[in-house]
Amino acid sequence: MKRITVITLFAMLAGCAALGMQTYGPEQVHEAQQKGDFKFVNDVCSGAKSERKNSGAKTRACEYKWLNEKKIEIDGWGKAGEFEKLAQYCAQGDRANPRPEHDSKAKEYACEVKKTAASTAFAAAAGACETVRDAWAARIKAGTGDNAGVADAAVTDYEIAVEKYLSCGHWDDFFEDLMLWGPGFGAEGSKYAEQGLKAMRAAQEKGVDIEAQILAHLGRKADKPFASNPVYGVRTVVAFLLGKKSLGLCAKLAPSAKPGDFKVNNEWLTYFVEAGCKEGIPLAVANLQAELHEQRVLACRALAKIGTKAENAKIKAVADGDAAFEMREKVKIFPVRDACVEALAQIKSRGK
Repeated sequence: MKRITVITLFAMLAGCAALGMQTYGPEQVHEAQQKGDFKFVNDVCSGAKSERKNSGAKTRACEYKWLNEKKIEIDGWGKAGEFEKLAQYCAQGDRANPRPEHDSKAKEYACEVKKTAASTAFAAAAGACETVRDAWAARIKAGTGDNAGVADAAVTDYEIAVEKYLSCGHWDDFFEDLMLWGPGFGAEGSKYAEQGLKAMRAAQEKGVDIEAQILAHLGRKADKPFASNPVYGVRTVVAFLLGKKSLGLCAKLAPSAKPGDFKVNNEWLTYFVEAGCKEGIPLAVANLQAELHEQRVLACRALAKIGTKAENAKIKAVADGDAAFEMREKVKIFPVRDACVEALAQIKSRGK
């Protein structure tokens, strides 16, 4: 009886094979996914192709099916320019239907499509002087130039925008926007930093008179230069001018370098001190009243180099009364007082 049962079982298996009832495991599903045989994957998920008993092949197939369909949906968002959907999915994934294994892959795919689609749309719209500004605004709105994992493609698009802005004469837009976009490339010190400065230097090497354009821009915007980010804007322009040893511009820069925000004052002072210009004196005097003691130290150090006897009374008042101190090896140090005392000595030694 036992022999008959075994023979019958083999006969049933042979009959199933003859009828095409082969079963499949997760390894065959994975191989089909890698090859792009999505019909096979879908058939295992639907049961049209049978999984090996307790192998998990159907579960894996259905996960892959979901991922493939989600990629198609994401591609559709990219083609339609629906960057907000792409950005949201890139950041959050499918919160309503989380899938621990494959949702992360769908998120990565959404991030890539977001970058590629934004670059493609930008390239198509950036060809004309009339459209490049709107194209760049749309490119930034797409969210591919933020601080979180910026791709090299973002830098490439930036370079395209810079070249077009400069060739079209969009100088105010460059200085008020593109030149200031550098911090958006990532953390300070990364290879994406200072893109505005790099762009100006590259244009200069091609024969563009960037210095003249800086002065012309400041002439138009003397009251409030680089309004969206004055500290970074002044720092970038000063770095450019000092880099090319243009030290004879104090009188021309002075109308834009009026005492105001202490941090901005410091950026201008970098130029005036290096150039040895009296135009920096009002900025340094103003910063003697800065809230941060480090800025008051810098003010006295600047006056040590460019100050005159006319500032002595104000410097001495700070040297005598500044209360800021630091503890160094259990000893109280008064950095502002020390810097201001040194400034008085330096002014005296110059006899000015």
